[in-house]
Amino acid sequence: MPPGRRRNTGNGDKELKHARTCFSNSRKVETVLYFENHHVNEPLEKLFSGLDDHAREQKRKLLNQWRKEREKLTQLCATPRLARLKYVRSSNYATILPADAERELVQWINTLRKDGAPVSAKMLELQAKETATDYHVSPFMASWHWRKGFMKRHRLSIPDEYADFGVNDVLDDATVTLWSEFHVLDANVGDLSSADDLESGEDQESDEWL
Repeated sequence: MPPGRRRNTGNGDKELKHARTCFSNSRKVETVLYFENHHVNEPLEKLFSGLDDHAREQKRKLLNQWRKEREKLTQLCATPRLARLKYVRSSNYATILPADAERELVQWINTLRKDGAPVSAKMLELQAKETATDYHVSPFMASWHWRKGFMKRHRLSIPDEYADFGVNDVLDDATVTLWSEFHVLDANVGDLSSADDLESGEDQESDEWL
């Protein structure tokens, strides 16, 4: 039997430390209504039990944000389809970039890699927005979902030597999670330093995406 993919660490999969919890619009409204008739600590205990101090503070801020957005959330819940949604994006925001724009971003990443410079999620977000402006794609959010898709489309991953230190989920937080270095997988793709290389591997799936 072939050995298969080499583990990033010798201890198998690590427990996820950052879990993204999303709530539907109807759940947000229900929480706000409950919040208005009870003390702040009571809904926190009822809805988000077992939280440590840091997580409790984050949920308290989230509740306050929902309170400020109550009117908007109530309007959304008037439509059953929108009430079930967890994310609502304004229709005037772009969610993708042209292929040429993404090629520029890949070349920008490759240039930094060759210089040995690390690239953070925030750096990619800002560079993507700047590139979007150059291509008259505005406003462009460069969201977490877009960045994750961008990484997957262009076979960008974290080298094993960084994954050994736990750098294996680089898209949790756009402001603080560090992409220590981009590694372009060379199977069928190569360095992605030219448009021809990029186009030849663009539609092929990779099982090496972290």
